[in-house]
Amino acid sequence: MEQSAIQEEMIRHRAEVQEPAFAILRERQASRPGAMRKEPVTFAYHDADYYRQVLDGIDPRLPHLDADAIINHLTLGISWRPNDHYLWNLPLAGYIASHHDYLLVLYFGAYRPGLVEPGCYLVINAWANSVAIVPPLSRCCFSSTSPCGIIGTGVAVLRHNEFGDYVLAELCLHRDSRSHLLPTNKATLFLWWSPSSGPPAGRWMQEEVVLPLPTDIDHTVTFRADMAFAVSSTTLCWADLRTGVLVCSGIDRLAAGAGTAHDCLVFRFIPLPEECARKPDLL
Repeated sequence: MEQSAIQEEMIRHRAEVQEPAFAILRERQASRPGAMRKEPVTFAYHDADYYRQVLDGIDPRLPHLDADAIINHLTLGISWRPNDHYLWNLPLAGYIASHHDYLLVLYFGAYRPGLVEPGCYLVINAWANSVAIVPPLSRCCFSSTSPCGIIGTGVAVLRHNEFGDYVLAELCLHRDSRSHLLPTNKATLFLWWSPSSGPPAGRWMQEEVVLPLPTDIDHTVTFRADMAFAVSSTTLCWADLRTGVLVCSGIDRLAAGAGTAHDCLVFRFIPLPEECARKPDLL
């Protein structure tokens, strides 16, 4: 009974308080567009209209910057959300996962790859003063052998040419086939290309890869990335500050249509010097 009463009160509050407030905000938004330009939603997913509405209700604002200033914060205003969208009941927030030059990529909502919580990606272009929305990875991309990525980093962004075209990358380790607990060196690389990136644009590409990662005596992968970063317009790196750096190069060749992901992408591991590597007795 108590739960039913709470639900009824939430419905009443939404109808009597939230709906009129959002109606006023929509009217204000129509007369005073946000400070940041919204990139058109061009992907052909079945729920693309939902994401258009979500993007309409997001108003990111960057601080005013001088020529040599560095972005150290941004404001993410939420003016309204479609009533029947699954993001409606969430406390909305954005988490900056990575950046490259003037590009920032955020997880929006509670979404993380492989989890059921709703959300999506936001890509903010500080140079063009624009924001784009990218749909989440489908749950059907994950099985019992593929967890939620190389732990500690999340999505990475790379500007792969001088025109500001970008690619998002999620690198998800597989678990071993017996226990489904321990990570292996087999992984799935997911790539999302910005709209003007050519034929692969507007969809998630999926490539199965074998990573040259270090293992322990039980052949269990010990690599856990602490950070991800881009090098030039060609390479993404995932760094474990205890063991070394996993490098993926050739992304620019893939973007230029020089071949398939299998042909273009090269993974290699650069270990830390022996005196810097993790010791067994260290926490």
